[in-house]
Amino acid sequence: MVILCHGGNDLLRRMDTRETARNLRAMISLIRENKAAVVLLAVPAPGLFLKPPALYREIADEMKVPLEEQVLKDVLSDGSLKGDLIHPNADGYKRVAGAVVQLLRKHGAVS
Repeated sequence: MVILCHGGNDLLRRMDTRETARNLRAMISLIRENKAAVVLLAVPAPGLFLKPPALYREIADEMKVPLEEQVLKDVLSDGSLKGDLIHPNADGYKRVAGAVVQLLRKHGAVS
């Protein structure tokens, strides 16, 4: 299984979201071609509200990929869960891991 958490640097650089979406689709396809399952983590766009772009939901629906779209927003909006301005610390990553486990349970991948 691959946990795909991509797009943060693209968003910080204000890259065209269509290109980011194409890259995500290509990565998901490549992962599947190699017989691995994929879970997608939505990365929030920089800004006051840290909302993930709609492209994550669109790709997840289109490619039928489980999507976790809240945990990074929660972690990145809590200074006690960050190691610097944009990256989780150990406690933040524990929170992300817990959310991924919940997502896998919801989709029947783990009990």
